[in-house]
Amino acid sequence: MMKQRLEYIDLAKGFAMLMVVYIHISINYADNPFADSWVRRMMGSMFMPIFFIMSGFFFSVKQPFRDWVKKKTKRLIVPFLVFYLLTYLMNCVLCGLLHVQTKNEFHYGDLFQVFFRDVFANNVIWFLLALFWSSVILYVIAKNGRGRIWQTLLVVILGGGAKSLGIMN
Repeated sequence: MMKQRLEYIDLAKGFAMLMVVYIHISINYADNPFADSWVRRMMGSMFMPIFFIMSGFFFSVKQPFRDWVKKKTKRLIVPFLVFYLLTYLMNCVLCGLLHVQTKNEFHYGDLFQVFFRDVFANNVIWFLLALFWSSVILYVIAKNGRGRIWQTLLVVILGGGAKSLGIMN
């Protein structure tokens, strides 16, 4: 039996994906008249929250934590590592061997920057790590929280604390 797709979710995902593509294209071309427009800024402030909200739509704590973490690791951490390493190797070839100039200066030590800074070999895939860790935190809160109001309050306090400490941009 095939699950029926929710068309409005597919439309929201498609809309968010188009915004992501537009934003990433517009920031790479200085002569783009929309690169610093209010439209681009508005779109830039919307597309990631849409992805995170949609992820929350399908969030579930029905599985035991160990199985749940394995599934999240396979869906988020493995793709992050694959694309991160591929981008790092591509940067080694392009910048190190072919001396191609990039927007951000490349160093061979950048491989480990993911553990120390928010600038690393492929900063476009940051959301995979953010979604993984926010899901882990939400799982723990959902399993241990005492009701929706308490859970919501914990999420707001943690988010506000992270923002004020500079952990979240």
